[in-house]
Amino acid sequence: MAYAQHYGAKDSVLAPGGIAGWHLVSTSPTETMANQSIQKDADGHFIEDSLHSGGNRKNITETWKPDGDSAAAPTVTLGDVGNLVALESASLACTGSDRPTLTLTGHVHGSVEDNACKHIGDTKQHTFKMPSNAFGATDPFGGEISGGAEAYEITSSTETAAIDHVDEYGRTGEFLVGCSRGLRVTAHYEATTDHDIAAGDDGDWTITSVAKPTTNEGMVKLTVDGIKYVSTAS
Repeated sequence: MAYAQHYGAKDSVLAPGGIAGWHLVSTSPTETMANQSIQKDADGHFIEDSLHSGGNRKNITETWKPDGDSAAAPTVTLGDVGNLVALESASLACTGSDRPTLTLTGHVHGSVEDNACKHIGDTKQHTFKMPSNAFGATDPFGGEISGGAEAYEITSSTETAAIDHVDEYGRTGEFLVGCSRGLRVTAHYEATTDHDIAAGDDGDWTITSVAKPTTNEGMVKLTVDGIKYVSTAS
């Protein structure tokens, strides 16, 4: 066995052109069948020759890390990536003790009804907020909300961009067409602070959750979650 061929993260499917200043750490492909049919005989036994499977699809998760201090904020394309690949979501997770981790989630179709079958709909680019020197936590709202923690008080953060995606299958159960619509961005942070913020609409964002847990063994914390919807025209 040529073990060298079985070591390391393989080429990216969800970002085939790469991401400038970032390197692929891991890939996790899972192959599935969307449709399966089998018949039973008069006595209720499965008829082996009647089995038909279709709609081969590979669900993929990839993780990426920045090369170093000079790595730029990553930009990803959600929706149709080409070659029957759809990027459905991308998430940047930051902590105060590590470089950010970018996670991509999407899929690729392996069998189609016809060579004309493809993904259609919106293709959206999203650029993430990055901590300085590509290290530590950052404000995932980008300073666009009023109130809440100061950027330097944030201890961990997550920013996620996701697009809705629907696949349809044709006359023999193979992939026919997929469509992406409706980009939304969610943000979450945890901070050590006595500052506050109210839930509700705040500019382009809606603050969906605010928590202020306390303990007799630590400082007051603030946890904030929000969502922003991106119009098709933008």
